[in-house]
Amino acid sequence: MTLNRLCNRCGRSYPMAGRSTGKCPTCQIEYEREKSARRRANNPATRTRNTAAWQKTRALARARDAGCTQRHTGNCNGRLEVHHRTPIEHGGQPYDLTNLVTLCRHHHEEAEARLFGGATSHPISTTSRETLDELDEGPSVG
Repeated sequence: MTLNRLCNRCGRSYPMAGRSTGKCPTCQIEYEREKSARRRANNPATRTRNTAAWQKTRALARARDAGCTQRHTGNCNGRLEVHHRTPIEHGGQPYDLTNLVTLCRHHHEEAEARLFGGATSHPISTTSRETLDELDEGPSVG
């Protein structure tokens, strides 16, 4: 015999399996999406990306760099993204062109992994200036 429970969000009946959150599977998925959106909305980097000033600054950085600045190392792939050398969470200036570098998705993920210890979840407790300067290896195009 399967026990059913009522969802505390939509009121539908659903089979209870193990520990229950009080939500049917559909409402649980929707709740997790909403929670994730709230978390992103409170992130300083997300708040920066949603401004017109950032859109303009990002376009200037892309025009200056004319592609991935690490393309001399090979393995470029993915769309172009603009990376903050010093993360905003660590006091980096979000709209300062000297703090920005254009990277392909592959090199951006590598840079984030170096800065944040393999995981791209922010923030980290300490970051050395030398680690951040590794992003300047090779010639800059522009």
